[in-house]
Amino acid sequence: MALPFIGGSEAPSSTIQSFDAALGIDPGTEKTEIEKFRGYMPPSHRDFIIALWHGPSIKTYVQSGKNKELQQLYNGCLEALTQFRSCHIQMVVRYLIIFAGKREDNPKFPNAGSHLRQGTETMDFLKNLRDTTKNAGLLD
Repeated sequence: MALPFIGGSEAPSSTIQSFDAALGIDPGTEKTEIEKFRGYMPPSHRDFIIALWHGPSIKTYVQSGKNKELQQLYNGCLEALTQFRSCHIQMVVRYLIIFAGKREDNPKFPNAGSHLRQGTETMDFLKNLRDTTKNAGLLD
């Protein structure tokens, strides 16, 4: 049975979307694209993410408690996810953008320019998600 996939990695991650939902990271302008990826996930993964979004909020709980240590731990989770997203961006640059650029002048790869444009769109998308994660921290 063939499965349909979208996205640069051909497998949008339900794990990362679960982290975003659990930590209350609003994807902002990328929300529509993120939700589109869910259509390619197994239904149980999609349902889990939706349940996280509609369930009790870790962020609200941490904010309401006024516990500085808990806020620091929450911010540490966001920092780790931001670092992960930065590493992911570096991998995309190495393997999508640079590779597509090298192929662009090669007649064996006549559509390389479209991959380069797609890579630029992907970079904007990934940078927006990383910055949204970085800015979701709780103020001390």
